[in-house]
Amino acid sequence: MNILITTTKKQDAFIAESYNDLVKDEYKIEPDQAHSLMTSDFFEEDMLTRGYYTYEISKSESKINRTITFDITDNMVTFEY
Repeated sequence: MNILITTTKKQDAFIAESYNDLVKDEYKIEPDQAHSLMTSDFFEEDMLTRGYYTYEISKSESKINRTITFDITDNMVTFEY
């Protein structure tokens, strides 16, 4: 069975807003760029096996000047069977 993981415009907006809360202004993304956080080779596997994918935000990009993680969880995306 093939499973496609997609996002709606509302989900993209939520992901972007949540991510933007953690990064400096120059690293903020627009909702239509949310997919750029989901391009890892491990994204689909992590979502299907763990229910979330962890995106690492570098020290230079984070508001707190420390490396932090941002989780994209299964309720932030849509699974199409």
